[in-house]
Amino acid sequence: MVLAVLGALECRSDEVQQPVPHSGEQQQQQHAHYTNGQHNPNFVVHDWESTESDNAVLDRMETVDEMMEFLWNGGSFHGSDIWQKPKPLYLVDDTPSRRVGFLLQFANSIAVETSDGLVVIDTGSFMTSNAIQQQLSAWSPSLPLHTAIWTHGHQDHVWGIDRWEAYNRDLLAGQRRQQHRGDHDMVDETTDTAQASDPDIGLSDSADEKQKLGKVRVVAHRAVLGRFARYRATRGYNTQINARQFEGEPEGIDIPADFRSPDLLYEHELTLTVGSETLHLFHDRGETDDATWVWLPRSRVLATGDFFIWYAPNAGNPQKVQRYAGEWSAALRKMAALKPRALLPGHGVPIVGEERVQQALLNTADYLEIIFNRTIELMNAGKDLDYIIHHVSVPARLSALPYLRPHYDETEFIVRNIWRLYGGWWDLNPAHLKPAPRQALGQELALLAGGYEHLAHLAHAPQYAHMIDVAPVWTNWQLERWSSRPSIRNRAWHSRVT
Repeated sequence: MVLAVLGALECRSDEVQQPVPHSGEQQQQQHAHYTNGQHNPNFVVHDWESTESDNAVLDRMETVDEMMEFLWNGGSFHGSDIWQKPKPLYLVDDTPSRRVGFLLQFANSIAVETSDGLVVIDTGSFMTSNAIQQQLSAWSPSLPLHTAIWTHGHQDHVWGIDRWEAYNRDLLAGQRRQQHRGDHDMVDETTDTAQASDPDIGLSDSADEKQKLGKVRVVAHRAVLGRFARYRATRGYNTQINARQFEGEPEGIDIPADFRSPDLLYEHELTLTVGSETLHLFHDRGETDDATWVWLPRSRVLATGDFFIWYAPNAGNPQKVQRYAGEWSAALRKMAALKPRALLPGHGVPIVGEERVQQALLNTADYLEIIFNRTIELMNAGKDLDYIIHHVSVPARLSALPYLRPHYDETEFIVRNIWRLYGGWWDLNPAHLKPAPRQALGQELALLAGGYEHLAHLAHAPQYAHMIDVAPVWTNWQLERWSSRPSIRNRAWHSRVT
């Protein structure tokens, strides 16, 4: 208890600590806006937080092209449900025999036409994969899905293979039936009606053969298997995480227990040839340890997966396993060296044009590199975690960019993740090495403050409004004492991070 109090009252006498702005502070910037679908270069200065007008503008937009310009020029889709309103497939490359289409969803899908069938990069979540399959198959109705590439094993990217395989079987059976009829100008009058209408006519009677006919080849990095094993082992924990993140009750969040295993795994790099199309797969660690990014050389198209998400990189999420800011930055520079003409992200809209793509990739790399290098520098200087999180910041020229806004993540969280990777879980505060139970500490501090009711009042007192990091601590102590209901804890957590 003595260490806890000393830690709470700790003040360095050899220096005056000036507050350093967090990357999460609201930044203002000049940007072009859209009014009634028309570009308005005279619209200037509004906060990065999404506004009702931004969402209203997005709701009026019918195409991905409009959204691309609006968001690049400073608009925001935070709080918008743009992916829930189907948009036409965006054609990144409309060259015959190698069309590349981008489908905007909560987690995006990318389709590549080849002479052997479709290649789809990311197949969606268990909630969106059906709509993705229907829209992509309508776009290219004569082609089955040949290969699915998963950029990583997060649940919003890896579902729907069973639907695609059922679709493939129906499609190929129908094509064989047509071929069969074309080979027979006349059908014998004695042919059984049921047989004549059987969609599997001309196919083997073997169920195994039918299954093989529609099979999709799934390709991913080998670490996906470890991720799926971890999901199965921690299904209850992940249910709680999703309940917090999406503001629901745990009972209403259904986390799947079974996952389709990939058919082809790779380690560092892999070149796939499907029909006349070549795709290069590269593995780097970033948001996940199983991440893949894909390069289409003929079209000069880059599919980044979640290395780019139209927000500050999700490199420090406090609810997730280890992430890799330094390697993430290096991977973005490798992508930029290829000189892509189009960037297709895991979330958000495409970026088209070599100059814009270079800016997006290199600015994001700089953002991560600054945080990483400064954190390591201060660790090597012997500073503790508390000092470091308050002395690492990102220049406003980066944090104000429309694709680097700190919504899912922010500088402090990324610093903590770097510390965890290179320094372990202890933050060098003696009070945190073997701490007293939080409930016991909360009871003692509440008594010192004059009782629980008085502590609750202090947590919302106007004179402490500027101490944004203190009130949640008091609230947490109250929760430790008063509540064991997950729904209350979840709401408190959500109010803190948003």
